[in-house]
Amino acid sequence: MNGDSALIMRDPDKPQQIIDAAVRVFARKGYFNSRVSDIAREAGIAAGTIYLYFKTKEDILVTVFREKMAEFVSALWRAIAEEPDAVAKVRRLISMHFEILEQQPEMAEVVQVELRQGQKFFRGPATQEIAAYFALIASLLEEGVAAGLFRRDLPVKVATKMLFGAMDQMATSWVLGKRGYRLADTAPAVADLFLQGIATDPETRSLSEKSDVTTVRAPALPAQPPDCSPRTHGAQPVAVLRLALRPGGRLRTGGEAPRRLP
Repeated sequence: MNGDSALIMRDPDKPQQIIDAAVRVFARKGYFNSRVSDIAREAGIAAGTIYLYFKTKEDILVTVFREKMAEFVSALWRAIAEEPDAVAKVRRLISMHFEILEQQPEMAEVVQVELRQGQKFFRGPATQEIAAYFALIASLLEEGVAAGLFRRDLPVKVATKMLFGAMDQMATSWVLGKRGYRLADTAPAVADLFLQGIATDPETRSLSEKSDVTTVRAPALPAQPPDCSPRTHGAQPVAVLRLALRPGGRLRTGGEAPRRLP
């Protein structure tokens, strides 16, 4: 009878109220320094009420991550669907990853710092949510390979972890640095560095970007390279390639015989 009454009395909006309060408390005090009573006070409810919806403080933390991560991945899927190709989608994903965290600084604090306090968290409760995000990234990379935009021999699993790791570290550094700059401003550089490593075209432009650009190629080098001294051919890469170390650490050109050390 009492159990039935408790179920009837539950407020469907209360769990979200508790979760939102928990995010603020965890961000402000840290997970380990926070108590259930702190969360209850922040939510404006009695401490006993929380136990109608969550068994423990850890249960609240896990729920916070799962719900917010599911919303995060869903928002990314919707946003990248508007982009014309895989390159543009990767750029949009990186940009949105940073923008969403920047718009929710308290949530960023919890995700990037507090969740990492428990070593088993990402091997247990968070596995499914992380796997969903990895699947999203991998699908973009596979799309790029199929379209000829990314290298045919691209190790998708490795590249997926590299991109996630880069974004995750940038976000963590931003949080630990007291958010002293705009995280979203770093997105273009992160995208450029990543795409330059995986793209078939070193310019890493999307198809839509390339349609408005005239490609200018450098002139071919002569079949028999002439004198490649810096004085006459300082702008040619081959001049640099033909430089070799003299004995003793000095530079000599390709046409100069090595000297003996005294």
